[in-house]
Amino acid sequence: MGLVRWSLRFAWLIVFGVMLAANVATLTVSGVAALANGALAAAGVSTVAARSAARVAAAAPARAAARAATRRVSARVARGAVRSAGSVLAQSVPFVGAAAVVGVTAWEIGDACAMLEDLEELQAALDALEPGAVPAGAEAERDRVCGLQVPSVDEVRAAIAAAPGEALAEARGWMEGAPEAGGPPPPGD
Repeated sequence: MGLVRWSLRFAWLIVFGVMLAANVATLTVSGVAALANGALAAAGVSTVAARSAARVAAAAPARAAARAATRRVSARVARGAVRSAGSVLAQSVPFVGAAAVVGVTAWEIGDACAMLEDLEELQAALDALEPGAVPAGAEAERDRVCGLQVPSVDEVRAAIAAAPGEALAEARGWMEGAPEAGGPPPPGD
């Protein structure tokens, strides 16, 4: 009787040790965890790893759209910054400056319009909306920016010649809230 009891206790000790080792192995060895998840999935049990993999796979199109939109927006912002900095001297030249201002402004508005379209695409991907759907309010903002009309060089020169004070006042109104010249805006703006 003592031998049976001792054998039974030893068997339970071995079972407990194997279970403890298997638990530690599934938590620390990725191959063992994958094997355990595969066995559970084959048995019809849904695991956290399987649900997580499904969510990652479902989010792949949104991540790809986000990466593409981010690349386009980043490149457009970099080109715009270089264009703005490079056009300062041309904009300062009398008579020629008006043409440079009109051209650069039209270009920047076109880029801003394209950037808003990219941001709408990004938002739609992140919200998992159907293709072509536009988040609420975004279309009106895009239409407002894309609908801005840049006056011609002749219109600019005529407005300045007719009423230089009014032209300066209007320019100041457009510049409210703009960062100071000479560097980037302070953090938090």
